Amino acid sequence: MSRKLKSQPGSSRQTVAGLMQRIPKSLIWRVGLVRELQDFSPWQLTAKTAIQETALATRYRTRGRRNTVMTMTDPIADMLTRIRNANIVSHEVVEMPSSKLKVELAKVLKEEGYITDYTEKEVGKFKVLSITLKYDETHKPVISNLKRISKTGLRVYSKAKDLPQVFGGLGIAIISTSKGLMTDRKARKEKLGGEVICYVW
Repeated sequence: MSRKLKSQPGSSRQTVAGLMQRIPKSLIWRVGLVRELQDFSPWQLTAKTAIQETALATRYRTRGRRNTVMTMTDPIADMLTRIRNANIVSHEVVEMPSSKLKVELAKVLKEEGYITDYTEKEVGKFKVLSITLKYDETHKPVISNLKRISKTGLRVYSKAKDLPQVFGGLGIAIISTSKGLMTDRKARKEKLGGEVICYVW
């Protein structure tokens, strides 16, 4: 797929319409790229970027005679990517499939002042998590960046005494502990270790 989407000389930027024509319809609809791509302008999204971002969170799986379906391999990485991309284009709200872990993560982000609010709603048979992003008076995103640390193929754990500090405490590390998700500061205070989910600054 990456070879087909390689930009031709003189056309390094792909338009959204051109990009959608090059991506198989099954991939577009199952991953929800239709909505995602419409949220970006041609100057902020290239074909290569779209495929790279999608590939981080999805993969194909075929079983017997069933149609090929899209399976999310890392929902948290997908969540962080959606927030990052929404910040780039100054969106007020970003939505994504919900889960208990995502709601916990959104709760920590709100408590730490990185987002304005979050809500969970039912759309048909599915739950959707809606996050209201936060900007300063100059409309600059409060979240500079988010980085996934512990991944599906490489889990990262830390003892309480070895918990990481993000930029000397200017950012936060979100830790999954026996008492749920919390910041590195709180986990250190309660002497709890756990899985290092991500960094936010």
